[in-house]
Formats: sequence, C-alpha cells, structure tokens
Amino acid sequence: MSSGSDKVVALRRLLDERHPCARPKPARLIPTGVAGLDDILGGGLRTGVLTELVSAAVSTGSQTALSSLLATTRQAGKRIALVDAADAFDPEGLDDDAVAHVVWVRCATLDECWRVADLVARDPNYAVTVIDLRGRSLRELMRTKDSVWTRLQRAAEQAETAVLIQSDSALVPNAAFRVAFTAGLRPETLTLPRRAIVEALAPALQRRRSRPLEASA
Repeated sequence: MSSGSDKVVALRRLLDERHPCARPKPARLIPTGVAGLDDILGGGLRTGVLTELVSAAVSTGSQTALSSLLATTRQAGKRIALVDAADAFDPEGLDDDAVAHVVWVRCATLDECWRVADLVARDPNYAVTVIDLRGRSLRELMRTKDSVWTRLQRAAEQAETAVLIQSDSALVPNAAFRVAFTAGLRPETLTLPRRAIVEALAPALQRRRSRPLEASA
C-alpha cells in the first residue's frame, strides 16, 4: 500500500494535470523608482505577493516613495489603485497628469478599507494596489482577522498584481517582503528637489519570502 506522502504527491500531480492554471504563475516586477527600495526588492514590487512598507518614524520618506511609485508607473503606462484608510495620502506637489492613472479611494472606516481593497486587488487592470494604513491606530489594525490578509494574498495571485501595504508598524503576517524606513530624513534634505530626496531614502529589508520571477523573453 502506498504511503501517505506518496498519495499526496500523486494527488498534486493529478491536480496539476487537470488544472494547470491553478498553479501560481511566476512573478513580474514593478519598479518603484526608488533605487534603494528597488535594489533590496530585487528590481521592484513583485506581482502575486504582499509587500509591506513600514514607516517607523516621522519624515522617513514613505510619502516620497509613494510619489515616486506613482510617477514611475505613470511613465510606464500602468494603472494604480490607492486605498486610503485614514486620509494619509497627500497629493500636494503632484500635478494632475502625475495621478491621472490613479484610482484613489478614501475610506471612512477600516472595514470599508478592507472591502474596497479586496475588490480592487482582484482587478487585473491595476498593476499595483496600494493599501495605505498610515494614521490608523495600531490597536485597531491588530484586530484585523487573518482571513483578510489571506484573501488579499489570493487576490494578488489571481489577478497577478502587486499589493503594497503602507503602515506605521510591522503588521502583515503573510507579507513576502517587509521593508522599513527607520531613520527620519534631515531637515535640510527635505528642502532638496524631489529627485534628490528620493535618492536619499534608505530603506532596510526586514523580511524576504519571494516567488520565482518570470523569465525574460
């Protein structure tokens, strides 16, 4: 009689043969335009997974990083969904063209944020879904059910989209990547042109659980 492990292997082979589309597809990369961030992520945000960007201090550059992502995806002709859980996104300094590709949803409650995020993350028309949790209390966020994160992960896989979650503290249990901005930018740096501020950003990688990348044609 076959062992239990042999049966599992046989079942997986049968499912792969009958449902080949059920297997996760190789990930693609969506550059953010922040050299330090793209370098530690291996080239950019990966599709099919959750990436968490933690802002551990004030004026660490998370807003600048988001603005850079918007500009880079605009140039690449990609669409972005921005789910704003606490009205944290500040479009000041960005012209209309810079956000023409962005669908910005401002949510009144955290529950509304999760409902909207689950919906847009399943839409393959968006290259990136950004869920901005900055400004929400950690106590409230820690009550988030594990099923919320699981659904977001599955949505990212199915739609082949990149999901970026911005937070003030490490939060996402199933994030494939967690990157933190731990040091605040110097006041004199904040007076520099935007490109110089972007180059000054110094993110630190805290977690890496990656999927294989799609081979180049």
